[in-house]
Amino acid sequence: MMDLWTELQQVRRQCADYKDQTVRDLEHQRNEFVKVMRSINGVARQLNIVSTYEGSGPTVSEDAVLLDAVKRFREQQVLPAGAPMEDYDALMKKYEEAIERIVQMESRGDDSSGKIAALEAELRRTKDRLAESQEVLHKLHDLTKESDKDLNKRARSLSPGNC
Repeated sequence: MMDLWTELQQVRRQCADYKDQTVRDLEHQRNEFVKVMRSINGVARQLNIVSTYEGSGPTVSEDAVLLDAVKRFREQQVLPAGAPMEDYDALMKKYEEAIERIVQMESRGDDSSGKIAALEAELRRTKDRLAESQEVLHKLHDLTKESDKDLNKRARSLSPGNC
């Protein structure tokens, strides 16, 4: 039972570590995405300025290039995040299995706890009987001591002439 508990605690720690790592990674990705979006906005402004001077024909192809660049950026961001997600899923599966084992152990433990409670009650009754028996023995012992004293006593005192 303790092994399961320690394993559960270890799984919980791993979940917390993965959560912290995921939060850091997401924050890092968000910052990177903001930087890229600023860069793309700057490039798009420059393209709009250039396209107003040159005409609207090449703007469509440049927009397509920008969209393609954003798609590739998203794909690059998704691929590395896939491996930790698999690890997270495996970790969650282990966590669920550990919980199931604990529940099974507790359900088996209920049978054992009933037996233990019955045995403890029987032990208490036996101890009570032992205490009563010892008390009776002490009384019997005291009675035998008193009877020995009575036997050693003389019924009459010796006369002064016999001494």
